[in-house]
Amino acid sequence: MAVTFHPVIPAWLIAAIATALLVLLAQGSMVLWRKKVPGRWIFYLAVLRVIATGLFAVCLLRPLFAYVTREQVRNDLLLLYDTSASMGATEDGGMTRLDLAINAMHESGLAQKLTDDFDVHRFAFARTARPIPADGDERLEPTGDQTDLVQAMGAARDYHRQLAGPVAAQPCMVLVTDGNDRSGADTIAAAGQLGARVFAIKLADDPPVDTSARVTIAGVQSAKRVLIGSECRFRAMIVQQYAAGTPVVLELTEDDRSVLEHRLKFNADRSEHKIDLAYHPTTAGLKRYTLRLKSSDPAAVVDVGDPYELTVDVVKRNNNILLFEDSWRWGFKFLRRVIESDPSFSFTAFLSRGSGTYLQFAEPDRTVRLAGFPQSQGELERFDILILGDVRPQRWHPAMAQAIARLVVERGKSLIVLAGPNLARWNKSPQLEALLPVVLSPKTATPIAGPLTVLPSAAGAASSFLYNPPDSADAARWQQLPPVDQIYPPLRKRPAATILLETPDHSNNFGPIIVMAEHTVGRGRVLFIGTDTLWKWQTMGETDESGQTPYQVFWQQALRAMAPRRWQDTDMSLWLETGRSRYTAGQTVTLTAEPQGATIPQSARIEATVMMPDGRKLPLMMSSSPSEAGRFEGSFDVAAPGHYAIAATLRGEGKMLVEVATAIDVDAAPDEMSSRRVNTQLLQRIATTTGGAIVDPAKPTTWPTPDSQHRPPVRV
Repeated sequence: MAVTFHPVIPAWLIAAIATALLVLLAQGSMVLWRKKVPGRWIFYLAVLRVIATGLFAVCLLRPLFAYVTREQVRNDLLLLYDTSASMGATEDGGMTRLDLAINAMHESGLAQKLTDDFDVHRFAFARTARPIPADGDERLEPTGDQTDLVQAMGAARDYHRQLAGPVAAQPCMVLVTDGNDRSGADTIAAAGQLGARVFAIKLADDPPVDTSARVTIAGVQSAKRVLIGSECRFRAMIVQQYAAGTPVVLELTEDDRSVLEHRLKFNADRSEHKIDLAYHPTTAGLKRYTLRLKSSDPAAVVDVGDPYELTVDVVKRNNNILLFEDSWRWGFKFLRRVIESDPSFSFTAFLSRGSGTYLQFAEPDRTVRLAGFPQSQGELERFDILILGDVRPQRWHPAMAQAIARLVVERGKSLIVLAGPNLARWNKSPQLEALLPVVLSPKTATPIAGPLTVLPSAAGAASSFLYNPPDSADAARWQQLPPVDQIYPPLRKRPAATILLETPDHSNNFGPIIVMAEHTVGRGRVLFIGTDTLWKWQTMGETDESGQTPYQVFWQQALRAMAPRRWQDTDMSLWLETGRSRYTAGQTVTLTAEPQGATIPQSARIEATVMMPDGRKLPLMMSSSPSEAGRFEGSFDVAAPGHYAIAATLRGEGKMLVEVATAIDVDAAPDEMSSRRVNTQLLQRIATTTGGAIVDPAKPTTWPTPDSQHRPPVRV
């Protein structure tokens, strides 16, 4: 028993009031005594008044009497029944999978055991989960259209959290499903993030396996937008079943015109291939690319599946590059030659001649022309990539450093920094120093002399900067780079930055010295190169089959990786984007449009139209975004598979200002009955990842048991 007080007024004031009341009581008793009132009556009346005074004082003190006990509670268990169409598949005896599973749980005593050991919360699910009563499993029907394990498990967990509160222990989950998940998400990772042990009821054995030969395209990755003449890469995942040794051909077509073929054959110990196809589009516009498999052996009987179609926007435009250098360094001529030989980029450079004068180098066909050294953000606006060499920003116009920072962070421009002795002076220009993916130190100005071996980091080897196609003859290109002569050593990388290149021969307290790193800043991207002798890769590097050196390959890939996703060629532009480039029928497409430019009128509006696969046009309402000023949003549902073309027009002051177009591809929704197999492998991986198991109703040793270590004691 514990007593605590919560007085309405200060305790000393309560004591004073009680004392005053007792004094009045004594005075009143004396008055009654003088009036010859019988003493017995005076005594009884005084006792009652003392009791009343005491009760009044206690009420003011507000005492709380608490008797605390601790009780153990049972674990919660979420029992999820799959009611999708695949659970309606009949097994031997004519019963559905769902009925067989429910009967097995009741007849074996598993259902009663779960009820005795756990607080069971029952759900039925297909696309999502809904609670059902305790006896509701007897009336379940497999009428759902698709199984979405990720959404169903998440919905059941959210329902339990609302019911039990955020401090409740993690529940167990028991899935009664065949595992034919159609969510398209990483089910294993999603189950692990729930924090709950997941068990799965073992269903009937699978039907006989289909052993016919089959080679299919499991998926394709590609860029949504590329520059005309640039390399457009398609990475296809090819999967085989019982087709080892059968030669097939992967064909790439552009608008029904064959442009590439790749021949492959599976070994007996290999079930999948990653194939990289590289193609250079020669005309601009929305291009329709199709990848299809064909058997190259007329005698072979193999199912090659359906072709895979996708849309790529080929843009006829050069990326404008602007370079600043305060010193004439040896690598300038090599970098200039690489950029000017690439038709996708237009090059302009300013090299200092001292006394505040600069010499301008520029291609004759450049699209952006500067009369002199730029002094404001407006003059830099039309450039996409800014390269800062060994510069001293303090010599520029005071607004230049702030303009570059604003263009990178707010306008999505890209910045490449080529280190030099003046890099340590950037601490006097905090706007530029904050953009770097590395932290500088006073020692950065003093280079580490070489020759120095450089190697890609694990993240760098997987990046687009140091990319090599799988099974390439030049796979060791980035592992055998020529050494560099010197490195301007940064202290460490910033949080979330990616180290691309480092030297294993020198290190500091934070690890190997960083030679190259990149990260995203706001809407833009910044690449740091900590050496000015990268040109050694050009003069000493080995050439590949196409005659290119590591220097040329690196800069071609780096410039394309750094090319901004958005650009602005005129005073006014409109960006039209979808959340994804590929959807599944039945999903909702979110469309965003963002006008850019200083001359856009306040009354501007956006009109959008969706061209359906059957040729019908759907007008789309675009409204202002409630979360971001100057942005418009709209959405529509894709009911049928096929190609959807989306056009948007920016109108203002009674006329059309800008018109843009994009496209998406929609795949057919997977048929719930396309696979009648029980996906035991998926269920086993879910259970293993979360600490659960496959539950066999006929084997009580596999049944879930309460986890006493996680039983929260309840304080009553």
